[in-house]
Amino acid sequence: MVREAPNPTKQNQFYPFGERPMPPTKNGQPVNPAVVPLHDVAKLPDGAKFVVVGAGMHGMSTAYHLAKYLIESGKGKGSDVVLIDKAGPGAGATGLACGCVRNLYMTKPLHAILRESVKVWKSDPVNFGFQQVGYVSVGEANQESDYIALHKSQNDQGYPSDLYVGKDARNFLKSIWPDFNTEKADLVLHEKPSGYAGTHMAVWGLDQKCMQYGVRRCYGPEVIGYEMQNGRVTAVKTDQGRRQVRRGGDRRRRLDAEA
Repeated sequence: MVREAPNPTKQNQFYPFGERPMPPTKNGQPVNPAVVPLHDVAKLPDGAKFVVVGAGMHGMSTAYHLAKYLIESGKGKGSDVVLIDKAGPGAGATGLACGCVRNLYMTKPLHAILRESVKVWKSDPVNFGFQQVGYVSVGEANQESDYIALHKSQNDQGYPSDLYVGKDARNFLKSIWPDFNTEKADLVLHEKPSGYAGTHMAVWGLDQKCMQYGVRRCYGPEVIGYEMQNGRVTAVKTDQGRRQVRRGGDRRRRLDAEA
């Protein structure tokens, strides 16, 4: 196991936002460091059955759930999954996220997906830093039809929320925040399962889940391209050389998780 990985800004990784220096640039783009300390980083193998590129929220979750599935189904090992990121966990958009875990989307199919997402957050709230405090959205009268549709779709998908209109909306807000200016608050949607997950804790928790299930976490190598054959990814090109993907292509198994 390689225990050191790049830390281009030489900052204290235990306090990434304390006196954080400006990151260096590469080809004019900032190169951000991971938002959690790097440890027990694996060496990039010559090949792998499953490769996940990017250790953001999507990439780490994909690696964790795939490894978990392989073990629990008896179809493989967690070490069959290789997770690659040029910097480390949360170095991109994930590390800058505000931490809201919510279901306030107009796209109805997302409501069922987010319901399942919250189940994951609730499965280990301590390590994921999840606080199920609910989520409140406030709107004006001209948004009433949207709020009614949202409320119906969420509840139809088993994601309980309450809708308050007019005076009831203002009274609800005042019951929570007495000093809240409710002058133009005509609608309130209260999502009960929603909440907040601190960015650092969420990233740390997912990285720990990957470790727990044996994912080979390769932080440092940069993916610079792919090799394709008949629509399938057969190899990943990195700045440390070409790495074969032995099961590229199958929709359940192919490399398809760039965060």
